[in-house]
Amino acid sequence: MAGSQVPAPVRSVLERACGDCHSENTVWPWYAGVPPLSWTIHSEVARGRAFMNLSRWSEYSDAEHRGFALAINSATATHTMPPPRYVWMHSNARLSAAELDLLREWALRTAVHSRQNPDHK
Repeated sequence: MAGSQVPAPVRSVLERACGDCHSENTVWPWYAGVPPLSWTIHSEVARGRAFMNLSRWSEYSDAEHRGFALAINSATATHTMPPPRYVWMHSNARLSAAELDLLREWALRTAVHSRQNPDHK
């Protein structure tokens, strides 16, 4: 997300809480190399990156930003992201109420801005 228009406080939360699965900056835990656990972990990270890769945020169109922002808003509102089982093992991914509010406000602003500028890349 470096070099993107995402505000630094939002970028910091996304990188800390979402980056292991949704970026190319994954910090692999020691058990990520132990089969069969490693198969699940690597598969989940691959799925996360395939859905949204924060390392490629600046390559996405405004329409994609809008979609991702709406997905982030929904996933944080329902507490499906970060997944509870992930947070259980990675307490640094736990989002405070203030961080959830920050992400939701940013996501809604991003969705509205992207809708107003649909052709902007």
